[in-house]
Amino acid sequence: MPIDLNVTRLMQAPDKYMFEREACMRLDEIEQGTAEEQRVKRLKDTAKAAKDKAKQLTTQANLSADQLKMKKSREQLAKVRTPSSTTMIKPHA
Repeated sequence: MPIDLNVTRLMQAPDKYMFEREACMRLDEIEQGTAEEQRVKRLKDTAKAAKDKAKQLTTQANLSADQLKMKKSREQLAKVRTPSSTTMIKPHA
């Protein structure tokens, strides 16, 4: 749809340009479309940011889980390597 902002020409002869005036968009219609487009863009940007944040949190959670596994594994190894609390009774020779 063509956009005609030459309002004075339309005001001088409204009957002559009736069809042309109806085919044109008004300025408030243009601004409204732009506002709607900006809102959609903001929503898309917000969704993308949320998706990126979720991905970051997932990675962080996986890293924390791996670190916890390593810590438990080290503790278990240390437990196996430490001498038992009871001393072995040596046989008399």
